[in-house]
Amino acid sequence: MAKVRKKKSKQKQRLRNETQKRLQSLTPDAIRDQATAFLAASRYRDAILAFREVLKKGGDKDLVLPDLFRAYRLRHGQLLVKKMSREAETVTNLGGQVFEALPRITPEQLEQALDFLPVRTVMAALKEKSAFAVLTPETEKRLGILLVTEHALDLAEDLPEDARLRTDRPVMAAAAANMADGDWQAALHAMRPIGRTSPFADLKTFARVMAAWERQDRSTLKKALPRLGANFPFKGLRTLLAEYAEYGSFKSVDSYPDTATLLMGPGIHKISCRDRIQQHMAPLNLNGMAAACRDFARLLKPESPDDVLETLAEIIGKGINKSYEDDPDLLPGFLERLIHSHAERKRLFLKIESVCTDFLSHATPDYLKTLKTEFPDAKERGTAYALILLKIAGIIKHQPDVLYDYEEELFHILAACSIPGSILDSDLNLLLLTLVRHAVRHDPGNRLAYDMLQGIPAPLAEHRKVLTTLYETMAAQFDDDPAPCLELARLYSLKNAFRKAQAILQTAYDRAPHDVRVKEARALAFVISAQKNLPKEKWHLVDRDLDRAVEFGLPILSPVITGKRLLAEFLKAQKFSAKTFHELTKPFIPVQQMQCFLLLQTDVDSGDYGIDTRGMASCFKGLQQQITGLSPRELMALLPPLDDRFTPLYPTLFYARPLLGTTGKILSTLPPEDLMSLVIPMAQNQCTDVAIRALKRKTKTAGSDHRILLGFYHTALEAISANTFPCPKLAALVDKAGPDLRERLRQISRSLSEVACYPLKDAFERFEFDRPAPPGVGPGPAFPSDLPLNEMFSDLYDIMMNAMNEDSGTDLEEDRGEPLFPWDLDVASIFGNTCDPEEAKEIIFDLTVAADGIVNGPARAWKRPEENFIAALHVLLDLMHQSGIRTTAQYREAGRKLAEALAYSRLILEALGRIKSKAAVITIPEHQHFMLGFRSGA
Repeated sequence: MAKVRKKKSKQKQRLRNETQKRLQSLTPDAIRDQATAFLAASRYRDAILAFREVLKKGGDKDLVLPDLFRAYRLRHGQLLVKKMSREAETVTNLGGQVFEALPRITPEQLEQALDFLPVRTVMAALKEKSAFAVLTPETEKRLGILLVTEHALDLAEDLPEDARLRTDRPVMAAAAANMADGDWQAALHAMRPIGRTSPFADLKTFARVMAAWERQDRSTLKKALPRLGANFPFKGLRTLLAEYAEYGSFKSVDSYPDTATLLMGPGIHKISCRDRIQQHMAPLNLNGMAAACRDFARLLKPESPDDVLETLAEIIGKGINKSYEDDPDLLPGFLERLIHSHAERKRLFLKIESVCTDFLSHATPDYLKTLKTEFPDAKERGTAYALILLKIAGIIKHQPDVLYDYEEELFHILAACSIPGSILDSDLNLLLLTLVRHAVRHDPGNRLAYDMLQGIPAPLAEHRKVLTTLYETMAAQFDDDPAPCLELARLYSLKNAFRKAQAILQTAYDRAPHDVRVKEARALAFVISAQKNLPKEKWHLVDRDLDRAVEFGLPILSPVITGKRLLAEFLKAQKFSAKTFHELTKPFIPVQQMQCFLLLQTDVDSGDYGIDTRGMASCFKGLQQQITGLSPRELMALLPPLDDRFTPLYPTLFYARPLLGTTGKILSTLPPEDLMSLVIPMAQNQCTDVAIRALKRKTKTAGSDHRILLGFYHTALEAISANTFPCPKLAALVDKAGPDLRERLRQISRSLSEVACYPLKDAFERFEFDRPAPPGVGPGPAFPSDLPLNEMFSDLYDIMMNAMNEDSGTDLEEDRGEPLFPWDLDVASIFGNTCDPEEAKEIIFDLTVAADGIVNGPARAWKRPEENFIAALHVLLDLMHQSGIRTTAQYREAGRKLAEALAYSRLILEALGRIKSKAAVITIPEHQHFMLGFRSGA
């Protein structure tokens, strides 16, 4: 039977496709005639497709839209008859869009709209088109009923002042509240001022009907029911009540089972078990509540009431635990009265305690031990473990300060899940990834686990290694989903595994060939391939790959592809050509031209391409003049950084820095929210001063809430620039904020921790700004003048290492055996006996300090840590050469030994990853092999 149904479905689809092709070959008028014929033949779906085809071909909207709206209304009714409620809801949404687009609203169209559209959509369209005059007494009645039943009485205030719906609204509002509570007699009393001519008259009659039903007054029911208008809703209710009024019983119970249950329940149970339970809650009566729960369980499931008792114990136990947290004996007392088994009582107590604290409780490890009893099936038990781990991971992800508040509890919880407690000493991102990895191990098919990966940064290789494993598992579990394949392609590209990236992209294409994300990823892969061949001057391969990228027809990538094509042209000629630039970007609008130029500028500035840049400055000025007066929306197409997918293509994703200048004047037209979205990228790309100026200007004109947010950003960046701690100004701003705004400030604070140094970094993570400063910490780096120079640098180094250790959460003794600081290194064992040990130690010290500046933000002591880092790396390579290290194998071995011995070698690796494009100026093979060895040792 299923095969026959499937075959018919395919036949219908083929017929629809043929109809669609035939329509496309007709003129708009001919298609409209065909659509009208479909409408007359009740082929509403085909009529909708035909009318939309007319609009695509430029047909007259004034003629087509009313017919299209009518078709949607008829199709909606057709779907409801077929009980296809989800499809009917989609038609409602589409019909609402057409109704809002109608050139004018007629009384007939309003009647149709009231048949199937939400009243808020109808009222919004009437208000926008000032079309309240089309309301007739009949439509006013229907509108009044919908305003009450859809809880939208507030919209009556939009009507003209003399409209009855508006003047009677206060009376109806009070009555509606009584109706919602089921107090029909009070509702009827409240509606005494409502007359027979009022649009709310039918609702008054309905209240009389329901009050009569409660009194079992069949005579009043017989008189009142016929007075309800034909369009009054609740057909099932009216039918059943009419049967009761006539015969004293219901005849259509099978047709309206839910309505019958609602009507019969209060008549059978004068006081339900649920009401009895509620009666014993205030004041709290544990004995009475337990007895009512047992009766309720026997009523719901006579054959096994214990199953219901367990559920009731959990629900009510959570309420007791939260409402009476000052009295810890109440929950055990309630369970003792309800559950006979001691072991079951203990398990339920541990579960309730754990759930009420979001599993951040001392009870959680013991509860985890009981999962085998609660979930005998291994698969279900794995799902439970996974959900608990994901719940904890979600809380830590959104509130990192719980790591400090619940450190002891988390240590024991992780131990119960067979996760080493040392992971708590790792950075936040690695901790989250580890929790998700263990959740996936317990339940590989848990979609929530993979969703949790979104938004977790992965700046280090160890992060990306875990992510790769997780997405490979996801790709195997969900073999029709291209999303994990796209993530894997990105991760493979980051470690230059381009062949693996191409292979997994092909898999994504096989799974979803029409998915725009897949198309973008494949096009980007070709651009990356072209980028690899640029330094090799394989122009035919560059052109081939860029042409393949163009074939995907993705406008969003056009500036990127054209920028790379321009770079290739200028590399061939070894000079910039404004003429070539304007020829290739001629199809672009000014915003795209500027974006293309900025991306090209990023490439030219970063690589040692040897291109003569004369003419670029004047070309930039000309483009600047073209984009004056851009709207905020157009500016936001230029200013934000590229996303991570473009990392293999550009040395920096924040390419718009030349537009900002020194004053950031271009930012002045942006709304506060857009400006705030740019603050972190600007701070990460040495534009902090520009951001501070822009925030200061915007704060003067912003509203009260935005003034607090902008002021927080402004004060925070000033504190980060000056390394000021504590920062009472930030604390004062937090105190001014209400609960919702305070939570927004907490999120902003976490993002600012990415660009701050210790101790501000710690303050931003904890969202605490008025704590006393740690010993020796003040504005800027301190140099005690009463110490000799060597001791001064040694102390500074110790402070810096301690601070970095606290920031990264790395336990050196645990993670690296016995790591050494530069002053303690055995230089001879790394670089040989001929190397000057003191000089080597000073160079490595400079390299480490610059790495900290890159990763954790530069302090006043160095303005450009990237330049210091590259300079120190140059000098270190020269020193190794002078010490007799010649072969690539020797450089690789020296790098490995240094990384294994040196504390914070991972810090140096992370710094190198952040400026890898700038470090590309060191192109000698010795550098590459030294870093290969260093990476393996780290």
